[in-house]
Amino acid sequence: MGEENDLGRREYTGKPGDTAPVGHAQSAGPPRRFFRSVEGMRGIAALMILLYHVGVYSGQVGSSMWNQSGNTLGAAVLANAEAGLPIFFLLSGMLLYRPFVTATLTDTAPPAPRPYLWRRALRILPAFWVLAVASLLLLARPTLHGVWDVVRPLLLLHIYQQDVLPAGMGQTWSLAVEVSFYALLPLFSFACTRWARRAGDTAARARRVLWVLLTVAVLSAGWTVLSHLPRMGDYPFIYLWLPEYLTYFAAGMAVATLSVCLQLGVRVWEPYRWLMAHPGTSWLLAAAAFVCACTPLGTPHTIDYPSVPQALLTKLWFLLISALLVAPLTATAAPRSPVHTFLGSRPVQFCGRISYGVFLWHLFVLDGYYAWNHTPQGTADFVPLLGLVLVASLAAATFSFYAVERPAMRLRPRLGRAPVTRSTPVVPGTAPAAAPANEPG
Repeated sequence: MGEENDLGRREYTGKPGDTAPVGHAQSAGPPRRFFRSVEGMRGIAALMILLYHVGVYSGQVGSSMWNQSGNTLGAAVLANAEAGLPIFFLLSGMLLYRPFVTATLTDTAPPAPRPYLWRRALRILPAFWVLAVASLLLLARPTLHGVWDVVRPLLLLHIYQQDVLPAGMGQTWSLAVEVSFYALLPLFSFACTRWARRAGDTAARARRVLWVLLTVAVLSAGWTVLSHLPRMGDYPFIYLWLPEYLTYFAAGMAVATLSVCLQLGVRVWEPYRWLMAHPGTSWLLAAAAFVCACTPLGTPHTIDYPSVPQALLTKLWFLLISALLVAPLTATAAPRSPVHTFLGSRPVQFCGRISYGVFLWHLFVLDGYYAWNHTPQGTADFVPLLGLVLVASLAAATFSFYAVERPAMRLRPRLGRAPVTRSTPVVPGTAPAAAPANEPG
């Protein structure tokens, strides 16, 4: 989400070296990197989420709650477009954990908590507050009965009570999940680093980190079982909490660990190296997983609350899809391939740049369309509604980026100096070159 849609992602990637023990601290941090293809992937993920919600709001995806029978042919594809959200979660885990795990593996200092949290707040909150005020004033006013009804969503606390997501910003429950991940990441990194550094060499440290992340993913699956038990009812609010989605964050953090190992010349898991060398094949495997999810091998293609087996199966397919799409984009010396060429193209890069705004505003447009036209939800034709939402969301996102997000990011040096050195972009098939001077948020 917002943390992914930075103004030019720069992450620590580690200084190349061997697998010898790393018992001494380094005086300077490793060079920073800009994963250009990841920027494009953000745009694809945002458009997938938009497509999913248009499918739901046009009645193409079935829902017993809204008495929508759905479209047998289109529902499977549109319902599984929700995989865009796990892609965002996985990207967050990869991009934000990378400087922390680099410090773990190379005995360098991790990001300082205060500047890190300050940059996260500047990246997320200003644009979100603009949306929140617009939604509360224009769409959700009838549901506001006190000060807490206003303060709660502004503080991203609206996932901790049942059925209080305001109109026009219902999708921002996932933003609250992201923020809780931001807050816990430095604490997790501190604890994981203390344990990992008991190992003598870099590879052993990396394996310890990966085992911890696997444990986190398994515990997250356990939370999914709990939140989908029949006695919990449909869509209990604990379903919207961070533990439900830690599997995706942990997968991204594992990719970050493997990416740093690759940069350091440390062999930890060979399949990752293979995916780096064959990005096209990795994307074909992701497409195959998506197709499988659209068949009876997937779950019922509705928005009805799933059973425990259905929820676990959905998590498995979405994890495979998102991991296979993202993993080959994290090589620090990416090969030339159609995948990188496509994601590096100007239109896709622009969509990635404004992806946070697309995520924020598309549901406002959808809720506004039905509220101001006084028509029942699910009755609009899919294609005209998609065109309206796409054009309006891109316009609002462009305004948000240039008028709100980018000016807010210029305040980063107010608390902790932004890095002075520029990042080195990872551009397929080219030599390293200086990237623009914008830094991670």
